[in-house]
Amino acid sequence: GQTMLDLLVIGAGLAGLSAALAAAEAGLESEAAVWAATASRHGKLNDLDAVEALAAAVRAALAVSAHPDPHFVKGLVRAIDELEALGRFGDAAGALTMLARAHLSLDDVGAAIRTLGRAAPLAAAAGRPRQEARIAELADRLARGEPVA
Repeated sequence: GQTMLDLLVIGAGLAGLSAALAAAEAGLESEAAVWAATASRHGKLNDLDAVEALAAAVRAALAVSAHPDPHFVKGLVRAIDELEALGRFGDAAGALTMLARAHLSLDDVGAAIRTLGRAAPLAAAAGRPRQEARIAELADRLARGEPVA
């Protein structure tokens, strides 16, 4: 079983990633990069596959937003697949939302909408109704041709 220390170590890594995701969603790329790098180091030091995978997803999404290049999307997709395989459905939904934003930076609205369509059920499966609602609202706005931040 996991000890209290194990749970605290995992919690610390996930808290850093939550900060990275929030910063990325707010458009604070440099802060997101710092949090993602910190969480990645923490994940590697403590053998936390989910933390490492989500940190990789954040870094790949930041790379795509800084330099729209389909090559960076592949790294993000790999990280999402790993999160799903680890059963981290809420984190995978967050990473898919970043992938949708990456598709937008590559001017592919259709791919962004399809990606959000994959993310919403994962958020639901993770028991995250607010995340699911945010994803659905973003997909609806894109489908209506409204600008998204």
